[in-house]
Amino acid sequence: MSATTLPTPTAAELAFELEKAAITSYEEGWDRWDGPIYPIGYIQCRMQEDGYVAPNFEDAKAKGVEVKVEEVSAD
Repeated sequence: MSATTLPTPTAAELAFELEKAAITSYEEGWDRWDGPIYPIGYIQCRMQEDGYVAPNFEDAKAKGVEVKVEEVSAD
């Protein structure tokens, strides 16, 4: 069986990987997934399914959550 030769990383690549590995979190509970980050309390909407119950915005407002509703057209 022949040995596989791996490419040798450059100094810049090594420095980048070391810096990346040193980051423990950007925010509490960060899971290293760089997806969308929504503000705390942000209520995301989804397509309505059978049995869908709309979020109670008044309860959210009473708890001090800023509620922003955006209408989306189906153009």
